[in-house]
Parts: sequence; C-alpha cells; structure tokens
Amino acid sequence: MTLDTPIRLLAIGGSTRTASRTLMAMRAILASAPAHGIEVDIVSVRDLDLPVYNDDIPPVDQPEALHHLIDRMRSADAYLICSPTYHGSFAGSIKNVLDALHITHGQEDAYFNQRPVGLAAYGGPSAINVVNALQPIVRSMRGLVTPTVVTVSRDALDPETGTITDAQVRSRAEKMLAEIADQVAMRRAREMVTAATA
Repeated sequence: MTLDTPIRLLAIGGSTRTASRTLMAMRAILASAPAHGIEVDIVSVRDLDLPVYNDDIPPVDQPEALHHLIDRMRSADAYLICSPTYHGSFAGSIKNVLDALHITHGQEDAYFNQRPVGLAAYGGPSAINVVNALQPIVRSMRGLVTPTVVTVSRDALDPETGTITDAQVRSRAEKMLAEIADQVAMRRAREMVTAATA
C-alpha cells in the first residue's frame, strides 16, 4: 500500500423504505468522493436486513449478511454512517447494525479500529441531534469522528436528480470527505514509517 492507493470507504445508511431518501442523500454526499481518491462501498440497511441483534446467539450462528459486513469493514480505510431522523434521533435500524458489530468485541480489529468515521443525517432541524447522538457511540466503537458532519434537509435534496441543491451542504460534504482523506493519508504515512523502522 502507498499514499496514492485509493481510499476504501464503507458507507452504511439509508432506511428500511424501498425508496429511501436517506440513501439518496448519502449517495449525494459521496458524489465527489473519487475527486478525493476515495472508492465507495455502500451498504443499505434495507438490503442488509439484519434481525434484531441477540447477544445470546453465538457469532458463528449470526446472519451471513453480518459476517459479510464485518469482512467489508475490515477491508475499509474509513467509514460513513448516514441515518434518517426519527423522533429527533437516529433510526433503530442503524443502531441495530452497530449493535450487531458487537460480535467483534475483544478482537484486535474490532469495530472501526481507530479509523475515520464521517457522520451524516437526513431530516429536518433535529437532524443535528442524529449526528450528536452517534458521536459517543462511534467513539466507544474505536472510531475517529471527523470534525465536520453533514445534515441534509428535505429542501436541500432534489428527489428527481438525487443531488444536493444547497451550496453550503455541498461544501460541508466536500470538507468532510477531505478530512477523511487527510486522516487516512496520515495513518498510512505513520504505518509506512513504522514498517520501515521495524
């Protein structure tokens, strides 16, 4: 791996709706990712379709979709979580995915493994509550939350084109992606120095 190797970003989000505006917003936030050297792998919570997490079920018997998700997480350099706004906070489906990752607890590469995590939300004025509520969860799961977060309102998303129409929101998305790229570059440089001096 070099500093020029494309950054692998795993994006987890959307809602359980067939036509999820949150998923559309997440795709729009990531539209300029290639310009930052980022390759995007998108996981829709609807497609993931995980049952409510049950810690009594041993890891080997957990859904195949969960094990596949963990494989994708371990190959990622960074992450994005994008949730709809439900009753002033994030969606239960998003929390269930995060809860299910508990099967990696105690492993050296558990959870987000000290990698950058961007946070975003789709919804009205209380969408900021979503990212505020997600921050301590991501930190407890060994993720490095990016300084810039993104909220996308209904008025800022064109449902016909799937694009963000608000210049300020687009600017925040660009800033968040740049921060992710910078954090990954710093991590890679540190790892290269460590490997060279080992």
